[in-house]
Amino acid sequence: MKPLTMFSVFTMLFCMVFTVNSQQPFLVEPRSVSQLYGQSVVLECILNPNYKPSETGEKPIAVWFNSRTQLDVSTSKYTYVQDNPTQAVNTGDFSIEITNLDILEDSDSFYCEWRRFPENDVKSAIANVTVVVPPTSFSLTHNGQLLEIGDTATFKDTDEQSFKCTVLNSNPSAVITWTLDNQVITNSVTSAVTPGTVNTVTTISTLTHTFQQSDYMKKLNCNVFIHDKIETADVFTLIDVQFLTQTVTVINLSGDDSLAEKQTLELKCEASGNPEPSYSWYKSDVSLIEFKGSVLKKVVSISDEGSYRCEVNNIFGIYRSSNEVAITVGEVGVNTAAIVVPIIVILILAGIIVAVLYVKKLFCFKPSSTKPDEEYGPEIATSGTNNFGMNLEQMKNTTPMDYSDDANNKINNDHNDKEFIANSGKSDKSVKRPKHPLAQEYESVYHVQNDTNNAKKEELQELNYADLDLKDSTGAAHPQRNTAATIYSEVKPSVTV
Repeated sequence: MKPLTMFSVFTMLFCMVFTVNSQQPFLVEPRSVSQLYGQSVVLECILNPNYKPSETGEKPIAVWFNSRTQLDVSTSKYTYVQDNPTQAVNTGDFSIEITNLDILEDSDSFYCEWRRFPENDVKSAIANVTVVVPPTSFSLTHNGQLLEIGDTATFKDTDEQSFKCTVLNSNPSAVITWTLDNQVITNSVTSAVTPGTVNTVTTISTLTHTFQQSDYMKKLNCNVFIHDKIETADVFTLIDVQFLTQTVTVINLSGDDSLAEKQTLELKCEASGNPEPSYSWYKSDVSLIEFKGSVLKKVVSISDEGSYRCEVNNIFGIYRSSNEVAITVGEVGVNTAAIVVPIIVILILAGIIVAVLYVKKLFCFKPSSTKPDEEYGPEIATSGTNNFGMNLEQMKNTTPMDYSDDANNKINNDHNDKEFIANSGKSDKSVKRPKHPLAQEYESVYHVQNDTNNAKKEELQELNYADLDLKDSTGAAHPQRNTAATIYSEVKPSVTV
């Protein structure tokens, strides 16, 4: 057996196609189409010239029909796509154009027939022409009352509501869906289609629904779809659900039921409603007319002690709070912390100051090497005197002396010396004369030395501040013995002050 060549394969395929085509009267048949009212449509019908060929060579023709009658394709209403009938016969293309679509005449079914002889007629497939007609109106009603688009529908939350969406005189019929804030409502929806005017229909969709308090001011939409060639309509209303919660509660925002005078009491009446309810407050069943809002806030006194409750009121009635808040008010007590804390702070500051002064004196002043008790002998030490050689009672009774000039200083010193010796019962040589009250300070600041740098110990021990002048020619207080030629100079402290 010889292998198949490309030519032989092509020939076989051509014969198969030709055989198939020769068995079909139509190369192209009409198909269903939709178009807006007043527009035009084209219905195709192309004949197969090889179907049942005529021995005489006569070509077939096409004849058009609708559901009622044969069409006259020679008028302005129906025309061939080809320029003239002769050209349609030559090409086999008998497609027609229907202009100025009319819902009454053209919304119908159409088909064409392959014809060579009347007895050889073959019908094509049926094509439905839909003339799309926009609705004359949309409407939305609530319990039989017409709503304008965007109006508010007001009703009680406990009542079942009926909304009706009507699409009047459209073709085809409308498909209506309901949404509440974009959430589709599928239950409790019924639809009906009734005849409209001039081959149109009216579509009615009814929603029967009980709305909740949470649906307050949500958007209820009636969405209308008719055809791709008509824009989807959106009819909506706002849901105004009126209600009043029957559960009313008083909440204590103060955080404590026991308050002290001048503290703030804050109570809240927890309730919700539409329309906004009014609030009334009561203390021990006595109306507090000065408080009208949901919050009671005031600075309390003893007279504000009692049990508090509230009431709410709107068109649905009056509801009383399910609880009462008992408030006790006590007198203002002593704030221990307010007293103790400042005292502690003052004590701490005082301690710091004392410590600073002590350290300053310790490092800034050099004390005398001679102990006061040793300097003045056992008699003075045991008599209760201090470093000044005077007991405290004597210091209290001592009249302050004026050291403004040297003469007064000398007279006062002699007088004090004699008075001290008389009081102590000792001789002039055995008893030390009292020092000037400032002697201790100067003994700490000044060291005494001889101008020859070889002063004897006895001379230093014999030195008494009462023998020193407190002023020099410049007015500064430099020690200087009056009875001897020894000069004493100032020595700075070893630590810088």
